[in-house]
This record gives sequence, structure tokens and C-alpha cells, in this order.
Amino acid sequence: MVWRQIFGGPGYGTVEFGMKKENDIDRMILQRDYNGLLAIILDDDIEQRLEAFVALWNLGDIGAHNTLVKTLKAEDTNILYYGLFILGQLGNQRSLKPVRALLSHPSNFIASTAINTLKELKDPHGVFHIIKRIPTLDGPGTIIAIEALAELDQPRTIETLTNLLGDTRFGVAQAAMEGLHKLGDPDVTGRHTYVLNNGSAMQEKIDSIRALGRWGDPGAINTLLVYLNEPHPLEMYREAARAIMRIKDPWGIKLMKYIYDRTKRQDVKSSIKHALSREAVMEEVRERMARDRR
Repeated sequence: MVWRQIFGGPGYGTVEFGMKKENDIDRMILQRDYNGLLAIILDDDIEQRLEAFVALWNLGDIGAHNTLVKTLKAEDTNILYYGLFILGQLGNQRSLKPVRALLSHPSNFIASTAINTLKELKDPHGVFHIIKRIPTLDGPGTIIAIEALAELDQPRTIETLTNLLGDTRFGVAQAAMEGLHKLGDPDVTGRHTYVLNNGSAMQEKIDSIRALGRWGDPGAINTLLVYLNEPHPLEMYREAARAIMRIKDPWGIKLMKYIYDRTKRQDVKSSIKHALSREAVMEEVRERMARDRR
């Protein structure tokens, strides 16, 4: 039931008014009154607007689709958001053209919502349109665009994501890296090395060090050893040492022990010692579990 006491105005102070509005929507659903639902959406009553949007979503037919497309001509960003979101859920590619048009909307929020809708609609030409908008998106919008590009997986995607690896805005470079992972980029190690060597934010560098450890490519050992030899925050030493242990390359571990013996930096020593002891404990646990299974 819709309660409207707080809004004031003629008829808004009664429960009967809210019940009438609810009953109107129920009647419109039964009668497939798309114009009536559109009128409620374009009205200022936000609660009723949302119920009308949900009604169109539940109807899900061509009439509902066409009505939702009409909402994309509104100026209200609230209306545009719900219209885009539900069109994405309905999955009708006949809405591609009006959705693409909103990529040029001055609001980053609406533009990024349109990008997400193109992803949901599996737009066969979406990558071209999304790439055009990326230079003017803010950080969160760029991350949404990256996720869409990785999902659509079309020509120029890897090139675009690679160019974003040097982006210093929070989360962007790491999102680009994850997108390249998803696309099966053969040069994962090289991409992460690029992030580490090109002035990205500290957290993104840490994320790349962890990813190199998970990826397990011995080709990353030299990059990680460099991090143990140069001045860096303690957390980066710890992550680099752990990553080397996760890769399990004997030569890499031997070189790390060599650094341990030669370095005068106590933070490097403690990081290497912790990684070695941690791996020793984990190995003991694995051996015990193997014995218990026999």
C-alpha cells in the first residue's frame, strides 16, 4: 500500500488515495494499458513510478518493451536509470539504438548504465560505441566499461584494455588486468609487469604482485626479485616474497634466499623469513592431509 501523507497536496493525506493508485496499476496491468503506465512513470510520484516500472518488467511483452524505450527520452535520470536497467533485463535487441544514444549523455551515471545495458543486450557492435565514450568517463564509469568490453569480447578489446593499464585512477588498471585475464590474454605476466613498472597506485601494484603469484609463471620471478631489492613499503616486500613462494620455482626461491643472506634491510629479511616459514607450515599441513587420506 502506498502512503502519501508526507507529500501533502490535494488528496494525498489519505490511505484511500494510495489504494486507488495501486488499484489503477493493477487495472492497467490487466488491460495492458501501456500509456497509463507510462503516464505514472513520467509523474513525480517516485513510489508509483517504481511500481509501474516493475509492472512493465513483469509484463515483458513487446508493448512493455516499446513503453520502456519511450522512457529513454525523459530528462529525469531516475527514469532513465530504471528504463535502461529493465531493458537490459528483458534482453530485446530492438532497444540497442536508443540505448546507444544515451552513451553520449552528459551524466557519467547514465552513460555507464547504458554501457551495462549494452553488455546485457550482448550488443554485437557495442565495443565500438563503448570505446568512443571511455575517454570522458570517470573512474567508476571506466571500470563498468572495462567489464562490458571483457564480456562482449570483440576486436580492439585487448588493445583498449592494455592502454588502460597505466591509468592511475583507483581500480581502473586492476579492472583492465582482470578483463585481460578473462579474455585469455597470452601475455598476462607482461601486463602485470607493466602495471608494476608504470607508476600505478600502491594497491594496484599489490594486486598485480598477488596475481603474478596466482598465475604461477616463472617468467615473473625477475620482476618480483627486483621488488625485494629496491626501496618499497613493507607490505609490498611481503607480497613479493609470498608470490615467489606461490610460483614454486626452485631457482627463484634460491635467489630469494640469497637476497635474505645479503640484504641489510630488516623489513626485507622479515618478509622473506615469513614467506619461507609460512610455506613450510603449509607444506607440512599438505603432507599430513596426504597421509590421512592414505
